[in-house]
Amino acid sequence: MGINIEWKKRVHTILCSLVVLCIVVMVCRDLVRKEVENQLQENLKDVALQNEEIIEKEIGEKIRVLQVIAGDLQPMKDYKRIRYVSMLKPVANAYGFKRVSYTQGNGRSHTTDSYHKSVSNMEYFDKSINGKIYISDLFVDTIGVEGKVNVFSVPVFSPKGNTINGVVYATYRTEMFQELISKDSFDGQGFSCVIQEEGNFIARSNKFPKRQKFGNLFTLLQSENEDNASVIQELQIAMDKKRSGNITLFFGEEQYVYFSPIAYKIGGKKCYLLTFVPVAVMEERSFHLENYMNLLMVVCLLVFMIVGITFVHSLYHKRETLRRLAYQDQVTGGENYAYFEEKIEQLKQPKGYLVSLDTDAFKIVNQTCGVEKGNAVLMELYCIIKETLGQDDLLARDNADRFLVFYSGVDKEELLIKLNEISDKVRRLPHKLHIPKLSTYYGVYNVLEKVEDLDVVLNYANEARNVSKKKGKQKYAFYEEVDFQQISNENELKARFDDAVQNEEFEIWYQPKYCAQTKMVDGAEALVRWRNEDGTMIPPGQFIPVFEKNGMIAKLDEYVFKKVCTQQQSWRERGESLIPISINVSRATLYYENVVELYTEIAKETGVDPKYVPLEITESAMIDNADVRELAEEFQNVGFPLHLDDFGTGYSSLATLNVMNFDTLKIDKSLVDHIGDKKGDTLLFHVIQLAKSMGMKVTAEGVETEEQLMFLQEKECTNIQGYFFSKPLPVHDFEKKCNYCNCPS
Repeated sequence: MGINIEWKKRVHTILCSLVVLCIVVMVCRDLVRKEVENQLQENLKDVALQNEEIIEKEIGEKIRVLQVIAGDLQPMKDYKRIRYVSMLKPVANAYGFKRVSYTQGNGRSHTTDSYHKSVSNMEYFDKSINGKIYISDLFVDTIGVEGKVNVFSVPVFSPKGNTINGVVYATYRTEMFQELISKDSFDGQGFSCVIQEEGNFIARSNKFPKRQKFGNLFTLLQSENEDNASVIQELQIAMDKKRSGNITLFFGEEQYVYFSPIAYKIGGKKCYLLTFVPVAVMEERSFHLENYMNLLMVVCLLVFMIVGITFVHSLYHKRETLRRLAYQDQVTGGENYAYFEEKIEQLKQPKGYLVSLDTDAFKIVNQTCGVEKGNAVLMELYCIIKETLGQDDLLARDNADRFLVFYSGVDKEELLIKLNEISDKVRRLPHKLHIPKLSTYYGVYNVLEKVEDLDVVLNYANEARNVSKKKGKQKYAFYEEVDFQQISNENELKARFDDAVQNEEFEIWYQPKYCAQTKMVDGAEALVRWRNEDGTMIPPGQFIPVFEKNGMIAKLDEYVFKKVCTQQQSWRERGESLIPISINVSRATLYYENVVELYTEIAKETGVDPKYVPLEITESAMIDNADVRELAEEFQNVGFPLHLDDFGTGYSSLATLNVMNFDTLKIDKSLVDHIGDKKGDTLLFHVIQLAKSMGMKVTAEGVETEEQLMFLQEKECTNIQGYFFSKPLPVHDFEKKCNYCNCPS
């Protein structure tokens, strides 16, 4: 009897333990199921946000293109704007526009496909002519190939920038939005759409269920299931408040939906991106896990201890599986940035090289060959890089076509072998995949200590990668090559510029020009030097390129011109015989409005005849600025002689001499250096003869030897400039060189 009682107790205890264990297992199963669902919901959110980012990037890019065009049109007169727009067809094709148009203030439109029509009654014209950047509602464009389009429009300001007298707009095929959001997701069962706030469709992905008679999402959902009414109301409230989030509704079958606002309005209305995935797809992903847990419960009823151990092991294993899913890149199937970040930060003593890898033409591949081909390229890139990895190395796709690699324990020589191996294989991809030419760039950061923040060290590698894109054949750069001191120095020069002008720290030096036959000074070139307060000099090679990049060079040009004019007037008042002092005019100066009027006014205020202050213009500036011929004519009309500077530096074109009326041709030192070489002598002879036959004087720059001088004298060159006679001189030394009577003894 006692045994039976004991047995019953044990059985009761075992049964209770099993019940408790089963309850625990069921609770754990629900927790795991919930975690799986949360993870999958996050995946849905990530996919939706990626689509949102793609659309916003696409819209932003198109608007920026139009703003650039509008900026180019601003300084132009109307007839030039119309002519300029006629040349934009390649731009329209490159950016997926059906057409690009410039519309005058009266609504008359001029397009890249030669279609002319008044659009004064169109809403996008009305919005942009009143100063707004606008994206139109969807409508059917019947011009050319009929199709649904949206119109992007931006205002064009008058040359003075105080009024709006035109609009640039581009017709964008709405199907492009559809292509952008048609990226495969959730095994091809996910789909997306873009709608306006009242529910009208802007675009639907290719996977979107075909319901052609419905043009409104809310109407479509209401027709699918009456239970959607409350969900529609919830969605409308969220959209009104510009919120994002998850909802569940019935659309053919039960669907999870993530909705998020798009930053841009279309047709003046708020727009939303909605990404759908069937609940069944979500449940299917966790189905095997649930079955396993159910099987585990059955086993628990048979063997208590085995069930317990199996449960713990299984739970751990499944959590790791979920963890791997969270760290997997959807395109390559490899690891993503989150995985890379966690792993590299876990390394206690990481020593190796962090490489940021990028390609130079992936966007072209996507645009010309499609996203599917682009994904194939990413897969190939991933496999190529993976083949170079060692046991402790890490690889992940960062974003788009950018990959991160950590090569652990390799030296620099081994690293370069790996990078060259990748480059060689990538160069063969275009032939294999039938895509445009592709090459890779690498930025390298040497990791010597524990990585506390991957974003920081990755930024170092990215900065190096940007340097590598400027290095020609060498496609890699190390972080140590990033010249931060130079960047700091350049920023300091920019910060000091205004004070330097105010304090007259910029000095004008003069390099004499000599008559080739008499060897007497008959002119000079004004050059700028920067003297610090302590008397030390900053070489022009340090500050001129900096000011050319940020546009300050135009103000410096004006400063030099004014100083030379003032000095010429001072010499004239002292009774000296003036000689021409030429001043360099940078390409940035030529872009400024009213530059001719400005320089003419300075000459008039200082009392200097423009013939004594010739202007030197480089041929490269002429090539970059299509309006320079008109400017040159204006300068000559008011009396400024023009010198064509640096002829022979790589831009030289005889056509330039034919269309421009220069007074003097300045032969660059690079041609003078070839005197003594048969081909060089022949080229110089014909250049000199051609220029003289066209009525121009010829000045040879960089003359340093007597042999060069004698050759140029024999070929009847007009002037000689170079160190053979004189280097650039400060004003007092220049006065001595010219034998000015009032110069200091």
